[in-house]
Amino acid sequence: MLGQFNPGQAPRFTPITALGWYDTAIKIRVYWEDLERNLLTSNWVNGWGAVSKAIGPLVGTEVSAVEWNNGASVRIYSEGSNDDIVEECSDSNESSWYTGQGVATTTSGTIVPL
Repeated sequence: MLGQFNPGQAPRFTPITALGWYDTAIKIRVYWEDLERNLLTSNWVNGWGAVSKAIGPLVGTEVSAVEWNNGASVRIYSEGSNDDIVEECSDSNESSWYTGQGVATTTSGTIVPL
């Protein structure tokens, strides 16, 4: 049943983000940080699946995500060191991740696009 998500061990006030789409059924993917700052994930497809590590550990404290291609392509954005905006990418249903170009970096205290 939707609404019975159990994330397990997560620090208080942990960053969290979720994605949702519909192809032949409602699908939801939730991401959150664990106590070691790894980004964990669980999927909903007719019930919540197992919790697994997506990427990590993360450096910053904010997390956001976007998906397309029915969840096959995912981008996770987080705050990196020096206040950079970091991009982690998967184009294969989360079977592998790579670091993208990023979005913005801090130069002399000012955030500028990459």
